[in-house]
Amino acid sequence: MKNERQNAPSVILCIDPGPYDSAWLLWDLRHAHPIEFGLESNLSVLYSTGLGSDHIIIEMPEDQGRSDDSLFETAFWAGRFIQYHEHYGRLWSKIYRHEVKLHLCKTVTVGDKEVRAALIQRFGKEVTKEMRYDVWSAFALAVTFADHCRLIYR
Repeated sequence: MKNERQNAPSVILCIDPGPYDSAWLLWDLRHAHPIEFGLESNLSVLYSTGLGSDHIIIEMPEDQGRSDDSLFETAFWAGRFIQYHEHYGRLWSKIYRHEVKLHLCKTVTVGDKEVRAALIQRFGKEVTKEMRYDVWSAFALAVTFADHCRLIYR
């Protein structure tokens, strides 16, 4: 039987898109820790991040009762990130925020503060001390995807 771990990605790029700027985080799946992260303009994220990643993970915007321009602009950028990386042969996955909340906090009714607290409790303050507010969502995406990968690629 073929070893499925050989097909598992080793480095993932997680992106929390925004209308103008996006948070990103490169995650080492084998050692379960962040490699690099940042918050940059969408064009910078599009063209300069993801080098060396096997797979990109995008947080998909969800309509939370608002339909303003920023929601549509964020959805536009999520699509651009996917299209760009797909063009270069990278795999991609989309994860919705409610899936991240459910995975990390076991409920969808929590806010960003509780998600951040769950990550600090799990990884400690040393791993997370350099992260700015916007990067936390990309970090939560990485952990959610990594945990699901461990279930698939045992």
